[in-house]
Amino acid sequence: MPEAELEEHAPAGAPKRRAPVRRRKVEAAPEQPGIVAISVVIPAYNEAERIAPTLVEAHAYFSKFGEPFEIIVSDDGSTDRTPEIVERMSGDIRQLKLVRAGANEGKGAAVARGMLSAAGQVRLFADADGSTPFDQFEKLADAIASGAQVAIGSRAMPDSILDPAQPLPRVLLGKLSNLVIQATNLPGIRDTQCGFKLYTASAAEKIFPHLTAKRWGFDVEALVIARGLGLRVSEIGVVWRDREGTTLRPGAYLQTFWEDLRIRYNALRGAYPKR
Repeated sequence: MPEAELEEHAPAGAPKRRAPVRRRKVEAAPEQPGIVAISVVIPAYNEAERIAPTLVEAHAYFSKFGEPFEIIVSDDGSTDRTPEIVERMSGDIRQLKLVRAGANEGKGAAVARGMLSAAGQVRLFADADGSTPFDQFEKLADAIASGAQVAIGSRAMPDSILDPAQPLPRVLLGKLSNLVIQATNLPGIRDTQCGFKLYTASAAEKIFPHLTAKRWGFDVEALVIARGLGLRVSEIGVVWRDREGTTLRPGAYLQTFWEDLRIRYNALRGAYPKR
């Protein structure tokens, strides 16, 4: 993809460049050959209309740190031009990699595949629609630097900013879903479903091989496994923007509910690793 075309895909109103993340947050230095400091894992299923601006924004943001990084698009069996777009952009973005599934398995499967193929010392899962700006990474990196092994972006903390917010029916469904999740599996976590989470390499490699929820409940299962392993999880308020073209349907909340109950059953029967 020519440079001009990359610029054409740059998101309108992209955040201004900010001061780099302090070196203590990611220990890898550019001069260390073969070391990847940051992996960005973006699951994608039929995201041809939205993937390019997100990749341009990710590349522009992480390039400024002077740290080795990679961007992994974990394609979940897309039937549109998503893989073709990613492969073409990789000609200009050398850090961009495509991991493909043979068939659609679900978002959880795509995230797990991307996380386990990543090489970064910290590994960020971010949604393909770019709802959370990449500059929010610095908040999660601060939490990791302070001792957390998992830092999750949240739309429900006092300092969270939703601009624009979700439509009211989705807000209400989300709140109801979270009440069930807190009651059954994750007391104290206000938002398990925000698509912006940072894991240390060690945490990712301990959690994702055990993931069984391949669709919407994977976030809950990953956090249940993290807590069972005694990993420190920090919930961090982030900026979040509702995006048009979301693939989330009301039935996804029902599916998450059933997966949540199955995760609770698995936890009760000791199916997950413990520290």
